[in-house]
Amino acid sequence: MKVLHTADIHLGYTAYGKANPDTGLNIRMQDVFESLNFLVETAIEERVDVVMISGDLFHGLRPTNKTLAFCIGQLFELQANGIKVLVTGGNHDTPKSIRVTSPLEVLDFLGDIICTVDSYDTYEHGIAKFHMIPYVTDREKLTEILQHATDSVDPMKVNILIMHAAYGKLRMMQYDELVIDNDDMSELRKHFDYIALGHYHGKFIEEKDGVKGIVAYSGSIERYSFNEKDDDKGFFILDIDDDKKITVRHIITPAREMLDLPDIDLSDTSNPTDDIIAGVKERNGRLTDCICRVRIVGIPAMMYRALDFRRLRKETEHAMNFEFVFDIQEETLDFEVEHTSFKSMTDEWSDFTKERNIDDDIISLGSGYIRDAED
Repeated sequence: MKVLHTADIHLGYTAYGKANPDTGLNIRMQDVFESLNFLVETAIEERVDVVMISGDLFHGLRPTNKTLAFCIGQLFELQANGIKVLVTGGNHDTPKSIRVTSPLEVLDFLGDIICTVDSYDTYEHGIAKFHMIPYVTDREKLTEILQHATDSVDPMKVNILIMHAAYGKLRMMQYDELVIDNDDMSELRKHFDYIALGHYHGKFIEEKDGVKGIVAYSGSIERYSFNEKDDDKGFFILDIDDDKKITVRHIITPAREMLDLPDIDLSDTSNPTDDIIAGVKERNGRLTDCICRVRIVGIPAMMYRALDFRRLRKETEHAMNFEFVFDIQEETLDFEVEHTSFKSMTDEWSDFTKERNIDDDIISLGSGYIRDAED
């Protein structure tokens, strides 16, 4: 049988406020739609039996009608081809309050879709048994559910654990994040043949000689931050043979490229706008339709205020988004304060004129003005 493992799809994600002129959709939202559509088409072509989504199918708890309609349409495509879909809640699509409903609950009404948000669930298909664990923030509850899952393992089947959680150093650094340490994961690997994780957006797979279980993050199907700029985005396909051996393949999705250009140093320039444009042209290479960023270092605050931002935008408009990050050097004034004593205006005028060899008639005239003012 074949199983597809994906996670962190984040349907409904938007950024940069740019719309596709043909569809009216936010471009980044459409990027995610296209990556999911590629995944669905691949699942159908590969004739997979089950698609596992390890959390964060949605980016938020209130997806737009457009997002929800697109998601349901994609799931119908899988359903029409006899593919079962298993979805666990992630931190983005799991409510923190009982007053709020997860969008995953809507999907439960569809056939061949199993979603779990607040309880442990299982599903069996052929030689595999799937153990679905929702996203939780309480350590005691997580321990309890993991024990329940371990007790439910069927030794006659391939047991696959699906969960949205941080493992070891692979985390997203949320304030309520629970982390599964190496000892806990080693224990889980004794019972499960494959542990399908979500939450960390990078691709990661861990297989150890003499150790039963495979631990894997499929990673996200799109790039969502510059921390992911070098990642090959995609998903895993598991080929499971009759001897329960699992072979894992990574399929790359057409994610939008992100470029972090080398710094441009303006510490020794008199034409900052021209030098920035020249630096971008020298570095860009493949700027068109990319999400780009460049750091401008060593620019004095006064020079920053004089930049021609309209020209900078014009020169980089062929990028999907171009961000300038300025490291502005604030000017400092170095001066010494000498001891100061106050004199009469007449004495001050006398000292001032002596230092400058001023004509006596002017000195006398100035002294007269001062006396008149003092009187």
